[in-house]
Amino acid sequence: TEEALELLRVHRQFDEAVKAVQGGETVDPDDVPGPPPPLTPKPPAPQAAQPPQQQQQQQPAAQPAAAKPSASGGGLAGELAARQAAYKQLQTKAQEAGDSGKARRMGRILSQYAEAVAAVRAGGPTAAGYDFSSLPPPPGFGPLPAAAPAAAAKSAGSSGASAGAAAAAAATAMGGKAGAQLRVLMQRQQQYKLAAVQAKRTGDMATAKRMLGYARGCEPMLQAAQAGLPVDLAQLPPLPGESAAPAAAAAAPAAAPSAAVICEVSELPKELQGNALKDPEAVYDALEKTLKEKLALAEENARRFKSMGQIATADRWAKLGRSATADLDYLLGQRRLKRPPPKFNFIWQSVSAVRCNPDLGENTLEVKVLNGISLPLPEGFKESDLETQVKIELPISTESPLTQSTGWVKASANPSYDFATRFEVNRKARSTARVFKTRGLKFDVMYRRGFLKKDGLLGSATMKLEDLETQCTLHRGIDLMDGRKAVGGRLEVQVRLREPLSGAQTDQVREQWLLIEHTNQELPPSRQASASRAGGSRAGHPQGSVPESSAYVLQYEISLLKPHAGTNSKAAEAVRGLEQRLAQHKQLLANCGEAEKRQYCSVLQQLSATYAQHAKSALQEKDRGKAEKFLKKKKEADREFQDVSSRLR
Repeated sequence: TEEALELLRVHRQFDEAVKAVQGGETVDPDDVPGPPPPLTPKPPAPQAAQPPQQQQQQQPAAQPAAAKPSASGGGLAGELAARQAAYKQLQTKAQEAGDSGKARRMGRILSQYAEAVAAVRAGGPTAAGYDFSSLPPPPGFGPLPAAAPAAAAKSAGSSGASAGAAAAAAATAMGGKAGAQLRVLMQRQQQYKLAAVQAKRTGDMATAKRMLGYARGCEPMLQAAQAGLPVDLAQLPPLPGESAAPAAAAAAPAAAPSAAVICEVSELPKELQGNALKDPEAVYDALEKTLKEKLALAEENARRFKSMGQIATADRWAKLGRSATADLDYLLGQRRLKRPPPKFNFIWQSVSAVRCNPDLGENTLEVKVLNGISLPLPEGFKESDLETQVKIELPISTESPLTQSTGWVKASANPSYDFATRFEVNRKARSTARVFKTRGLKFDVMYRRGFLKKDGLLGSATMKLEDLETQCTLHRGIDLMDGRKAVGGRLEVQVRLREPLSGAQTDQVREQWLLIEHTNQELPPSRQASASRAGGSRAGHPQGSVPESSAYVLQYEISLLKPHAGTNSKAAEAVRGLEQRLAQHKQLLANCGEAEKRQYCSVLQQLSATYAQHAKSALQEKDRGKAEKFLKKKKEADREFQDVSSRLR
């Protein structure tokens, strides 16, 4: 009876405390009594001599609500679920009674329990590091057991397995390389999610968002792996504190040499979507342009990473460059032979890239005026009367600033200028950095006032260039002003440098990469007889095609390597391969008719132009030795063209 009265007094204290909190007063948590001690039943006097086994059997049934087990019976996860259900009932009752304060309080507690449940499902260090003692127990429940973190970490495997049961079953059923890759991807995705939760708890929201993005980025790779396609596990970004993704190294034997994360149709260039694919010449132009851009990007990144001492990354870019070169050579060969465009795919490559614009010179600043947006109309003008031009001024020198002007665009308040110009600036000079930070680029939008009248100023815009310190491309929309007064309308402009003023910087990027499918074509009926006579001498060459390399260039390459073949096994192997190619080349050319030899002359002309372009690129990179080799190959291709064409006359 005394114990019951004491509990009743505590109950009244809780009622007073709740009313005080609802009234806006503060309550010291230290004054709040703790939970009541567990009740122990009185053993009946007549049965005092019961065996110890029966007493132990009765004890669990006599436990009070303070040790109330979870309805789900799932260990720590079940305990949390039971407490969540209890708080949800309290929240519902408070809402029905119109007690909004209590309902909000229950909602906050429920959010804490939701975080705890998420930590348990994540498992590992996330669950082990969670403070479960901070969770307030609902009425009738005691505190969570002291071993909650360990239990949470231990239960991670079961909860994670249930979350990905379908994918795990697919990985087990698949087996082989595909199954191994799928299992590695599932594990890596889970690690990204754990890292995101940990970063969020420490307040590092940038890392949390990045890890969550990596986890979502695994979905296309998982879909590809489940479909049986090979995936490049080296693309998986590293976790915080890792220099490289260990998953890729662990599964290196199972990884494919190239990625298979295929781009969606909507992600492809517009020139290679929909009706554009119906025009073969347009498809060839778009593929050739894309491959040349990728080749230039790969060569630039390979050169820069090599100069920075990152040999592994440089080798990967060099491999991508070789792939693009092979695809480009094959594509040009198919085009010369008037064949339909080959099949192609765009895939995502996750690579480290130097932030730069390789098409620009070291001291070149490119300025593009793209569009005018809702330009204001001068008084008395209609849109059909408006004719505008943009003047660009870069005040590198106050005495003689650098200036350029776009062309005139008529009858539009939203003109498309599409104008690009380049200024030469000394990026290492202090005056350049000072102008970029303080003055920037000035754009004056001029309009024609009429016959024999001076052009009027519609508005001016200034673009500060201080962001070029850390970026190499700025794309902005800037407002038109008249002094400090906005006149309405904007200009869309873009400014580019070869690399940021602070120097080359690297980023982890996802790059669209073009792959061309190489196939051997069947011979036309008119040449099947000659092909059968040629027999196996055409091994290594597509049937029905002329040689796609120069015999004289092959001989030149052999002459470069032969002096080293006696002491270098790799050089000797390369010489043997080149000699075999040269023999097949000569045999194939011997079986060609006059029409095919004329096509071969076109091949030689194209090779000459390609070597000239490579030599020019090497000179821009200040690699004189490489440029001389390409120029020598160009001369050999030209010499063979003269010899072959003279025999056709």
